[in-house]
Amino acid sequence: MQADLKVGLYEYQLSTAHYRVHTMPEALVVGVVRQAIETAMAVSLPMLLAGLVAGVLVSIFQTVTSIQDSVLGFIPRALAIFAAFALTFPWMLRVLTGFSSDLIRRLPEFVR
Repeated sequence: MQADLKVGLYEYQLSTAHYRVHTMPEALVVGVVRQAIETAMAVSLPMLLAGLVAGVLVSIFQTVTSIQDSVLGFIPRALAIFAAFALTFPWMLRVLTGFSSDLIRRLPEFVR
């Protein structure tokens, strides 16, 4: 396909080049996204569970003692989440490193 371009007194003929677009198959994209979501959920689950358990225990304690202090609900949850993070950090790092290295190793498959 050719197009004409007039600039001042000069006329140019432009030809459009055909570019080949490489797309990833949908199944591959869905698989990678599914694996990323599963990895994110697995890595965040210990901290979420620690916060949930601490929150339930603090709520039961507040109900039994009739103490309704907002700081009392926040600090134990924050400490539980931090403790879970500190204890599971090496495992989380291994999981995320494995996922990332697998993704990088499979990069030629994605570009094809």
